[in-house]
Amino acid sequence: PPRIGVLRTFFFERCNDEVRRHTDAVVENLRSAGAIVTDVEIPVDFDTVLAAQRLLMSVEAAAVHEENFRTRADDFAPIVRELIEMGMITPGVAYVQAQRVRKRFRREMEQAIQGFDVLLTPSTPAAAPRSLSTTGDPMFQSPWTTCGLPTITLPSGLNGDGLPLGIQLAGAPFDEERLLAAAKWCEDVLEFTLTPVD
Repeated sequence: PPRIGVLRTFFFERCNDEVRRHTDAVVENLRSAGAIVTDVEIPVDFDTVLAAQRLLMSVEAAAVHEENFRTRADDFAPIVRELIEMGMITPGVAYVQAQRVRKRFRREMEQAIQGFDVLLTPSTPAAAPRSLSTTGDPMFQSPWTTCGLPTITLPSGLNGDGLPLGIQLAGAPFDEERLLAAAKWCEDVLEFTLTPVD
């Protein structure tokens, strides 16, 4: 069984009650099956991390799409167009400061995972949306994108409306083998086989 750090900072504060209760129940299920589970709190300002990630993503998107954007801006979805435009006007100083936030956050997350095979969080702040026009709120994926730790999301249940709920596992840098082994163990314990509503 894996050693699981349940990262409560930010993730459990920002999810709705339904997701919090579900994730706590999943954690207890994993603990009962033999996982060594410990709560983890880290002194990180996640709002600063999310702002840095958005800025970095906008600048990098602007750099990648610069040529096409100049000639075909109308071909981009409005939300992507807004992101690229933000990246094109971001000062270099702000980009460097965001990189510093990213570097510091990576160190903090690498420290947080020491002694664990994986860190566990809810995968999203709320159940999956019913509409196919969105994949939901990416707020709980952004921290991992920022620090570069590998993650995997496992379906772990359905809410009262039959919509999917999940857990997210993060592993140490370049240790995908351990992450996937822990995910397989969790998947076997959870035995989730239900189908979401249409």
